Amino acid sequence: MKTITEYVTREDIDLLNKLSNMCDSEISEEIYDRCIEEKSFEAIEDRVWKLMNDKNSKFSKAALYEGLADEYEATDECEMWSACVYNCDLLYMTAIAYVLNLEIPESSGDIGIFGL
Repeated sequence: MKTITEYVTREDIDLLNKLSNMCDSEISEEIYDRCIEEKSFEAIEDRVWKLMNDKNSKFSKAALYEGLADEYEATDECEMWSACVYNCDLLYMTAIAYVLNLEIPESSGDIGIFGL
């Protein structure tokens, strides 16, 4: 089974843009503000990468990300996989919840955990 880290690197994680995109739709402005604090931001970025690398985590399986960027016009395979990772809200929500000591969401619809 292919892992997502066979296609993307840590540098492909665009956390700042993702957090901005999630503000007021998946996370509240208060949670966003907590996330962009330097200590939290670095910890969230680390947690995203650890989840993607943990062979026991569903977030390490490339199959989880397939089709998440179907409408994105990538110039190469790495760019396409990066877009798929970017579009996996649950990955980022799980990392945010872990770092901020919130309940871990079961799905990307669990926005109540994040103040919405």
